[in-house]
Amino acid sequence: MRTFSVLLKDSLNLYRTNFKFLISIVFLSYFWGLIIRDLQGELKPYLLSITHFSSAGMALYGALHVISPFLTILGYIAIVVALKGLREGGETTINSTYSEAIRLFLPVLVVFIIEAFIILGGFIFFIAPGIIFSIWYLFSLYAAVVHRKRKAEALALSKAVVRTSIGRVIGYVLVIEIFGSLPSILFYFLVQKGVFSSSTYLFWTIIHGIINSILTIGVRAFLLRFYSELIKVNPQISQAFELEG
Repeated sequence: MRTFSVLLKDSLNLYRTNFKFLISIVFLSYFWGLIIRDLQGELKPYLLSITHFSSAGMALYGALHVISPFLTILGYIAIVVALKGLREGGETTINSTYSEAIRLFLPVLVVFIIEAFIILGGFIFFIAPGIIFSIWYLFSLYAAVVHRKRKAEALALSKAVVRTSIGRVIGYVLVIEIFGSLPSILFYFLVQKGVFSSSTYLFWTIIHGIINSILTIGVRAFLLRFYSELIKVNPQISQAFELEG
């Protein structure tokens, strides 16, 4: 099993050598999902006032709540599709990446919904099961995108991968996710403190979106590399789930 530093170095090499392509992928969907989500909070009072006077305003308010998660999830899928293609050395283009991401959107969304209900149920009834489920399903996105697993099978594959080295998974993922989340933690802390004025909020929202998007690619590249490594060193998983590649 390769160390954290080796996995990180491999991920960063893949990122660096394909920087322009990966940036294009993330800024076509994921970035805009973040921008819309962050603007919703600032524009909420205005949007709510509009909904009281027109059906068009109500439709806009509802549409924003659909568009933001759609773009965010589509962006996650597209990033993993792109990284998978680059790692396998095949011909990867923006069109082929997004065509594949769109085909995978509904199956991945179903996996996310099932995962969310299970984790939420764990937190509602007992806090500890919710935490355990969150750890087990850390790789559900990669199981659904990389190995095309559907519904409960994607969750089962993620759980099997995590359980091969749960201590290492918690440690590695915690470090990389904290690093990737620091700009967002700082941004939302400053928002809560009212540091940004209405005139500067859009500017800082865009800056936050750019930094978050760039870091998200790195985090996803590392987690994909880690997920693949765990499967590689535990061949029984490939046999049990009939994995290819």
